[in-house]
Amino acid sequence: MATLYPKGSAEGLAEARRRIAEAKRNGAEELDIRGLGLTEIPEELSSPSKIKTLYIDLPEAAAENSTTISPMSPERFWSIVAHTIASASDPDAQTEALRNELRQLTLADVVSNSDE
Repeated sequence: MATLYPKGSAEGLAEARRRIAEAKRNGAEELDIRGLGLTEIPEELSSPSKIKTLYIDLPEAAAENSTTISPMSPERFWSIVAHTIASASDPDAQTEALRNELRQLTLADVVSNSDE
């Protein structure tokens, strides 16, 4: 897919945010923010939504070294959840704990290289 916006452009980030808001408003389960020249993952993706499938361009270095995007392993998923359990009695605190855990995810947590 061709890039519609220059890499790192404010317009591309604004378009991503518009698409995220629309997807959340409509309860969409898929979101495509490819071709927007993003150099960061928009913060708006860290808030709760029904989005299950995200299409996003990978940084060039990651794309060159990987061939498959795999779902997060169940072990990693439950590890993240386990780190938020201590805050379960306070939904706001648990949400913030989850956001903190998600911010720590690396590309390696979601990208697998089928050549390895």
